[in-house]
Amino acid sequence: MEQQETTLPKHNKSFWINAIEASIIALVILVPIAFYPRCITVFLPAKEVVSSVLVLLALMFWFLKMISRKEIKFTYTPLNFPTLSFMAICLLSLIWSNSFFVSLKELPLFLTGPLLYFVITNNISDDRTIRRILNVLLIVGSLFGIYGILQYNGIDFSFWTRNIGRQQVFGLFGNVNYFAEYLIVPLPIAVSLFFASKNKMKKLLLLIGILAMGSSLILTFTRGSYLGFSVSLIFMFFLFPISRGKNFIKKNRKIFIIILAVVIIITFLFIIPTPLNKSGTAIEKIKSRVSISQLTQDYSIKRRIATWKFTVLMIKDHPLLGSGIGTYKYNTLKYQAEFFKQGENRSLYPHGFADKAHNEYLQLWAEMGIVGLGIFVWLIISYFNCGLKILRKSKDEYKQAIIIGLMGAVGAVLVDGIFGFPLHLPATIVLFWLVLGFTVAVGLKDEVNVQEIKMKRENFNEREKKEKSNIYRFKPLLYILIIFLTIFLCVTVSRPFIARVYWY
Repeated sequence: MEQQETTLPKHNKSFWINAIEASIIALVILVPIAFYPRCITVFLPAKEVVSSVLVLLALMFWFLKMISRKEIKFTYTPLNFPTLSFMAICLLSLIWSNSFFVSLKELPLFLTGPLLYFVITNNISDDRTIRRILNVLLIVGSLFGIYGILQYNGIDFSFWTRNIGRQQVFGLFGNVNYFAEYLIVPLPIAVSLFFASKNKMKKLLLLIGILAMGSSLILTFTRGSYLGFSVSLIFMFFLFPISRGKNFIKKNRKIFIIILAVVIIITFLFIIPTPLNKSGTAIEKIKSRVSISQLTQDYSIKRRIATWKFTVLMIKDHPLLGSGIGTYKYNTLKYQAEFFKQGENRSLYPHGFADKAHNEYLQLWAEMGIVGLGIFVWLIISYFNCGLKILRKSKDEYKQAIIIGLMGAVGAVLVDGIFGFPLHLPATIVLFWLVLGFTVAVGLKDEVNVQEIKMKRENFNEREKKEKSNIYRFKPLLYILIIFLTIFLCVTVSRPFIARVYWY
């Protein structure tokens, strides 16, 4: 009897896990690609609806798996409580939101990521599956890197070739900043795996991907993403010697010498006038973007400072619980008007209008109060604490590289979030929470397996078998109920997108 109980779930597990894996791979591929030319906003709404629908499908497969196996199981991880708390504050903010329907419309964007995290940690624990999905991510990122280079050189689809200047390199995201905030997730992972890989062909492919994504990131001229990626590199290069000791530097001495030589050459290209940095070249544009004089006079810097100042006014009115999830753009005009009424602020007027705070932490504080911001900070601290523990315990060098790359990607997004809003962009949201889930899944695989075995053993008593048989007598009805509920939710989250299509 015991053998039958253990073999039957294995068959069901393989089918449902494959379906969940397919949903996650579809997320990685389709969300960054999604766009709809007939929609008022071509790129963002399509990505939002695709991400929400695919996460709902993955969630459906998870529930169907539990019904199929006659086992309700929820894997414990160190991030469970912070993530559930974040979801709870998002839902509860509907109660005190100053625009219930605005908050309700924005809710799927905030819940998609945490739900994806739970799908991953409860269903994806096989190293090969994680590596396969990461390989897909790196391939997609590399292809976008190549596409960005082509865009910079004027090779693009005819129906959006009117984009000129900085806006020329936007991938399939509609904005250079959004494209850059996508690239800073796969790029640190590729760098980390490059140092860990011992296969020459794989190392070469990773190098090509790094060069493609890195070049596109440079050509977006997005300073916040430059800073985010730079900080993630420094963070990762501290973690590698910590996890592997001084041998890491000795083993990769040649690579470090090449990197140092490249840095010196690039520095000279910026300092010494040459044909390569004359007016109109990429090097000259980068130099002008990051120069101190440009930073003090730049329109976008002044706009951000003005935006941060009137965001503080929002926070002062609702410091504890915020004005409600997603209500920043609903409230922004009122607070901008109040801010610009003050005489000393009138000089900033041309730089004012914004429907995002261009700072994830200030916007989170404004919308969900110090409670919501505190929960998010708690989540991030728990994540890095968990990641460092996993890194210290792991003896597998390639697994260490995966963890370091994933942590580097999270660090890049968090730094970029000081000057942008990557966690309001569907493609970056999906990758951010995917990375959180994979870090935990990679590191806690053995501990999770032990817990599952204990749960199975505890369930093999006659009393619980009888209870299960009573509950799961209605198994076909439960299947139908979950499928219809998923269809209903998919239609519901699609309605704002459909409304945009028929706007005019």
